[in-house]
Amino acid sequence: MRCIMWKRGENKVILMGRAGKDAELRYTPNGTAIASLTLATEISYSDNEGKEQKETEWHDIVIFGKKAEAAGKYFKKGMMLYFVGRIRNNKWQGTDGKMRSNKEIVIDNNGEMQMLPGAGPRNTSAEGQGGIENHDEPPFPDMNDYPQ
Repeated sequence: MRCIMWKRGENKVILMGRAGKDAELRYTPNGTAIASLTLATEISYSDNEGKEQKETEWHDIVIFGKKAEAAGKYFKKGMMLYFVGRIRNNKWQGTDGKMRSNKEIVIDNNGEMQMLPGAGPRNTSAEGQGGIENHDEPPFPDMNDYPQ
């Protein structure tokens, strides 16, 4: 039997869900493309009374490089999308002086993304997003922290 020793951990996440908004494309001063969007994933389960319940989780997706340019062009609200990326934790001080944090899924050269067949945009409303409170956005990240 062969044993494999890991020298470091693995940071990998796989998500499949619907885009909560069109991908927003922007560029850094050095020309790196960055696209961002939200992705809704949903699980279903039966409660104690046998009724089907659904829970939706919202994920912030950040995409870099040529993949970002493709996402900015093609990823629209309601589309079913598939991502393989990594989790990044951000911390910053808000304009009110309080510390804030968020997690985002980073899709870079090592990540994967695709539109799922037959899963075009569907009619969605902002009302279904529920309870998201935006105190202020995190500051623009130091691009030295991301692959170019």
